Amino acid sequence: MSELHASVLVEVPVESIPNLLKRYLASLDTNVRGERNVTLPIPVAVIAVERVVLRKDHLSAGDGCEIMDVSWSNAAPYPPFEGTVKARAEDAHRTRLDLAGSYHPPFGIAGIFFDAALGHHRAQEALDELLATITSGLERLDRADDVRRTTRTAHGRQPPRRREAIAWAP
Repeated sequence: MSELHASVLVEVPVESIPNLLKRYLASLDTNVRGERNVTLPIPVAVIAVERVVLRKDHLSAGDGCEIMDVSWSNAAPYPPFEGTVKARAEDAHRTRLDLAGSYHPPFGIAGIFFDAALGHHRAQEALDELLATITSGLERLDRADDVRRTTRTAHGRQPPRRREAIAWAP
């Protein structure tokens, strides 16, 4: 079994993570098995979100709490992976997301040698890219929320929206 771990700081307060994560996951395409389709530069295309814990009181734990199970399968050339994302407050404005999990290199002894030589490095790249993609989505949603909050009028109402389309690139 090979173990993988990735960690990243998200420029979002920990109390905002549940709502942002719900919205981020809702923005992804979902297949009939509940798997979320994520496009990455590295060819891992599908993650399955099996359990999402989105209670704010869980996120107050100092050692971090599990917020999401992540797995991929049928993502050649990668073997099936199962892992968990944990979140914990780094400070008042940032959250650390940790993604850790494991996989079994396929093809017996030959697979173990391949994994040691190249496969583990490629799997780590995929994990890093997946966590970076999730982080980018959460931060983008949080920035959009900040813009909406700052455009509110003194009476607590948002000004009327413009009718023209606005292109938004990540």
